[in-house]
Formats: sequence, structure tokens, C-alpha cells
Amino acid sequence: MKAFISYCLFYFPIIVFAQKTNTSAGKFTIDGTITDRDTGYIYLNYMDANEGYRKKSCSLKKGHFNFQGMVSSPCMATLYLDKNHKSIDDSLVTEFFIQPGNIKVKASYHALKKVIVWGSSAQSEYEEYLKKSSILSQKEDKIYKELKKLYKENIQDPIAIQKLLSERESIRNQKTRFDLDYISHFPNSFISAYLLMYKINWVPVDTIQKYFIRLSPSTQRSINGNIIYNYLLRQNGNMAPYFEGYDINGKIINLNQYKNKKILLLDFWASYCIPCRTLTPYLKKLYQQYQPFGLEIIGIADDDKRIDAWKKVIYDEQLFQWPQVLQQAGTKKDIGKLFGVSAIPCVFIIDKKGVIVLRIEGTEEKEKIDTVLRKIISE
Repeated sequence: MKAFISYCLFYFPIIVFAQKTNTSAGKFTIDGTITDRDTGYIYLNYMDANEGYRKKSCSLKKGHFNFQGMVSSPCMATLYLDKNHKSIDDSLVTEFFIQPGNIKVKASYHALKKVIVWGSSAQSEYEEYLKKSSILSQKEDKIYKELKKLYKENIQDPIAIQKLLSERESIRNQKTRFDLDYISHFPNSFISAYLLMYKINWVPVDTIQKYFIRLSPSTQRSINGNIIYNYLLRQNGNMAPYFEGYDINGKIINLNQYKNKKILLLDFWASYCIPCRTLTPYLKKLYQQYQPFGLEIIGIADDDKRIDAWKKVIYDEQLFQWPQVLQQAGTKKDIGKLFGVSAIPCVFIIDKKGVIVLRIEGTEEKEKIDTVLRKIISE
């Protein structure tokens, strides 16, 4: 009986918020105040399932700012005061859920991460989730700081490092179980779709599919639900979606040009991605080996805002053996979104029927590329 009472107390506050989060598509307005900053600029980034990536800015007037836009469902937005910030961990950056309706925001310039949000039931629900998962998050943060200190000070202690890595893995596994349990109990919650989306690179595809099916139809159709859906749709055995882009010389490249080709390999990469760059020599080797047997490759780069860096890598590393196109991230033609790519490097192999026969992320399983290519060629 005691365990049952603890369970009910744990989840009851979130159930209330979860019921309120299902809001229809529409206009949002954010009225905000930065208490100790009268002038300057403030920026807002968010993703809409129908319109794609949005980036807005406005000037502060006596610390006040206002943003307006359209969203089809609650989504995570990034608010920041430093246009050149490097990551979400920077002090002048914060995140919160927005949704259709009137939202009020208040924060201090020197404590932006302690932002207070009114009018977003999705944010209220998310804050409840953060409270319940805070113990695990604090443990993980502590381990991260200890590891960072060891690496920064170049302390050579393999036993201590391995111990911390093992502890971190244990905490992450506990966090995964916590999140999946949350998703199971709140299938109507947009927070559930958000949490499941961030599990894409941490749990097997079968697990993602199992929990995605449990989500309500409206949650599946949400912004994060669409990302998960595209990810599942682009797994092995499914048809590759049509895409098009322009190569470094402005020539159009599209999927139809490769119809009836024996093998097409798509390499999702970026100039800033070190693992992507380490994979390139391996792909060059495979291309030299299998191109006579019908292998074609297209490089798709997440460098729409780094075109000069993209071109420099192509020239420096002589990546002219196969076409290189930009991903068109944040647009309706976003190739990465079409293929459900959530991390790079990401490689797809498509057979002559247009069917995806392999999808891998990272470099740890790169040998699978060679194995699949050999199998297709031998057929």
C-alpha cells in the first residue's frame, strides 16, 4: 500500500498538466521582460512542424520584448541574448516550451536560465518533470564535472576515469528507464514526444517504435512526434524519400537521377563534425573499391550557415569524387529531416529499387557498410 501511495503522489501533478497541453495549432505571443537590461537585442529560435526552423530577433525597450508567430503544437524554444553563443549551456541562453496563446516571460540578464514562464501549460508540465528527475540529473552533472576536471588537468588515472564512466552509464540507464516510464503513463503529453525524440540515439529502434505506438494520435502528429515518425520511416526496408539539392557548382542533384543505379550511398556530414571527417577516408576507400560495380555516393552537409567552411573542406580534402550538396536545414526541403537524421555522421545505403537497406549513425559500426555493399554486389 505504501508503494502505491508514493506512485500516485509522484504522478498526480503531472496528469493535470498533461491534460491541458493538447492545444490546437495557432498563434503565440510572448511578452517578456529582462529585469536588468534596458537595451540591446534578444533572439528566439523554435521549430514548427509545418513551417520549419524559425529564428527571430527584436530590440529590448526598457527591458521589454515581444515575439509573435505560429506553431502547430507545443515545442521547445531557445531564447538568448548572445547572438554568437556556442551552446545551450552558455549563461545567456535558456529554453522553454511555447504553444499557441499568450505567454509571459520574466528573467534576469545575469540569471537567464532561471526564467519564469506563465501561460504555457507545456512548460509547467516540463518543470514538474524536471523536478521529479532532478536527483538523477544532479548525479549526472556531478560526474560530468569530475570527468571534465580530470581531462582538463590532464590527470592520467585510468581507474578513476573508468569508474566515473561506469557510474555515468548507470545513471543514464536509470534516466532512460525513468523517461520511458513517464512516456508510458502520459501518452497524451507533448513532453512524452519530446523525451522520446531525445532517446533516438540512446535506445534501439525497436524501443523507439514500441513507445511511439503508445503515444496518442495528436502527440504523434506533434513537432517532435513528426521527427520520430520520419526517423522510423527511414529505417531499413522502407522506401527512400525523394529529395533534391544543388552541388558546389550549382547543378541540381536529386534522387530520380539515381534510379536503377545498383547502389546509392548517402553520407550526412558537416565541416565542423570531427567523426564525419574521420569517416571520409574510409568512404573514399570503399568508393574506389566498389564504384566499378555501381556504387554512387552523395554527400549531404549540414553547413547551410557555413558555406565557406563547407567549400574549404571539399577543396582541402578533394571531395570531388561524388556530388556534395547542402542539407537545406530548416527549410521545407531539409534533406536531413526527410530522412529523420538526428545525429551525424549518418550513412544510408539505398538499393536500385529505392529501398533503404542500411542506416548507421556514428563510426563504430562503419564495417557494416562494407558488408552490405559486398552483399548487394554479389546478388
